Amino acid sequence: MPNYSAYGLVIYSDLPFPELPATTPNKIPDVIIQKGKINWEPHRSGPTDSCCRITAKHVYFFWGHIGKVLIANGQTIVVDPCPGVPEAVIRLPILGVAFAALLHQRGQLALHASAVVVNGKAIAFLGDTGWGKSTLAAALHARGHQLLCDDVVALDFTEREITVLPAFPQLKLWPDALETMGVVPDHLPRLSTQVEKRRRPISDGFSYHPVPLGAIYILGMGPVLQIQRLSQSEAMVALIRNSHAALSRQLAYWGKAVHFRQCTDLAKQVPIYSLKRPKNLTLLSAVAELVEYNGHPAGV
Repeated sequence: MPNYSAYGLVIYSDLPFPELPATTPNKIPDVIIQKGKINWEPHRSGPTDSCCRITAKHVYFFWGHIGKVLIANGQTIVVDPCPGVPEAVIRLPILGVAFAALLHQRGQLALHASAVVVNGKAIAFLGDTGWGKSTLAAALHARGHQLLCDDVVALDFTEREITVLPAFPQLKLWPDALETMGVVPDHLPRLSTQVEKRRRPISDGFSYHPVPLGAIYILGMGPVLQIQRLSQSEAMVALIRNSHAALSRQLAYWGKAVHFRQCTDLAKQVPIYSLKRPKNLTLLSAVAELVEYNGHPAGV
């Protein structure tokens, strides 16, 4: 198997990952993904077929239709799939919540977001599932802006700045969003046979280098198209709610103090906006144009 790259990491995997760029085979990997037996019995307390367990150095996920995944020490992802599960289905949580967990273990802040590059700065879009993060990123990419991440945005904090680490060149989009942008959905592969969402590889217009973060938009629905800058306290609430650590509902083992400090630093250093718009794909170009207009000359 080849080595892959994502989020600035060299990844060796037993499983093929066509979504990830290949890198030099003889490089020492930062992360190893392998199949194996996971000695953990999931405890499901609710009606869902999924659960999660977090310890100081390990994160366990279980999905009844996929299997178990273990993330250890920011270095290893072990996959214990159910019999007969297609590899395309197994890859979905690994490239999503499993990688978010691994990034947190490595000290990065992972946000449930997508990001593009506008005028040399990374612009991230946060929001609940189905609120248009990927769609807006795709619209801006179609307008000539480089894609950085889709679904998981990893932030690296240094003394000088906060940067967005490049993920991999792919967008996940629903058929109606693709049609709005003039793309025929049937020409693209589904994420899985059970899901209508499509995988759109990005052959051009992807940034393979970290980019300084310029602004964050919290997406929401409203009667009119509107951008409003949030106060630091409002921004903090939004960041915590949209971080993958918060989504786990078990912050203590992620390093609670580090997580809150990162969110605080982010709210202080980077402008964070509320972006509300009607749920109408015909307004997509107008939303993308408003983001361009709102920003992001040098020094936002």
